[in-house]
Amino acid sequence: VEGVEQKQLAMVGMHIVGTVQDHPEMVWATVEHLSNAPDASYYYINNQGQNTLVPHPVTGSWTFASNAPGGIQWNQERAKVYSSASDKTPVCNTVNCKSGDIVAYMDATISPSLTVRINPWGSASAAASGSQIQDPENNSELISLNNDVIGMLATGDVRKNYFVSGAVWTQHGNLPTYDGKGPAFKQIGSLSLANSTMETYHQETSTSATATNAGCFMCHSISGAQATAKQGVELSHIFDEIKPIPAK
Repeated sequence: VEGVEQKQLAMVGMHIVGTVQDHPEMVWATVEHLSNAPDASYYYINNQGQNTLVPHPVTGSWTFASNAPGGIQWNQERAKVYSSASDKTPVCNTVNCKSGDIVAYMDATISPSLTVRINPWGSASAAASGSQIQDPENNSELISLNNDVIGMLATGDVRKNYFVSGAVWTQHGNLPTYDGKGPAFKQIGSLSLANSTMETYHQETSTSATATNAGCFMCHSISGAQATAKQGVELSHIFDEIKPIPAK
């Protein structure tokens, strides 16, 4: 490829990960654009101390979601996504595509779908079963945090278009380790944290603070042996691929 062509891109979401005092496992947070996708219904605590239901919206304008008659049936739609091998056949197998083209899977188009933020604020939705964690207090803290920060930004500041949907870390800063006996740490914060732009169809709901089926630490974890050997950098999916700068 020769030459340079400038393109304007949209920032729709990002993960922010960093260490704080006494937390070598790092705090894992995520940020999204306000118009990415709707939330499933959730509860928060209002200023009278009452649990308040925020229903799942039926209509709206979102980048990655479309309206559906009678509401968005996100749970049924999720069950159908990539349900068989044939669903994963790229259309490039049947039509001519250029190298690098972004293409849809068979019988699909690149367009808004029934994408939903299944675990608003990283907590199970109001429709989740009793075995899944619903945390109105955590939801309220995040709503308050976003209102405070966004309210301090000047009119027209593009950062007003984004919000922090949650963060997760471990109790006492323990490294997130798994072995044959299960997890050896307890998570704090938004246990089912996911970003609708990056974990769009990989959103799971945590069943406990030590569950291995949801959130950032589902993938960003290490074995007990690695922790003993102080191989904490294995939490990252990037460090192993970093190449040192050649000596001059």
